[in-house]
Amino acid sequence: MSKLADYRLPGIDGWELPLDRFEGEVVLVVNVASRCGLTPQYAALEALHRRFNDLGFLVLGVPCNQFAGAAASRPGNISWNFEKFLIGRNGQVIERYAPTVKPDAPEVLAAIARALA
Repeated sequence: MSKLADYRLPGIDGWELPLDRFEGEVVLVVNVASRCGLTPQYAALEALHRRFNDLGFLVLGVPCNQFAGAAASRPGNISWNFEKFLIGRNGQVIERYAPTVKPDAPEVLAAIARALA
């Protein structure tokens, strides 16, 4: 099974972002967009990052790019902007959340707390 560290993603600045730099961290990977109905989730994502960062947690927003016709997010059938993947310290996916699940939903907070414990 692939781990987070096995991937590289295009950064917003055009440079490749090697994800091995986040090895050992608990990471919430979110495919983000700047203009959609779910964009208000940015505030909750930032609050999560601030709340748990000192414990080894971070939020990693990656550009969605679904509207540009790129690969149509085929791997894993990512449905839309703001789909979320909680990755454990071992680099494996712990949980996956639909776009409509808010970053500060009780089930997300509980999963982050378990991953950090």
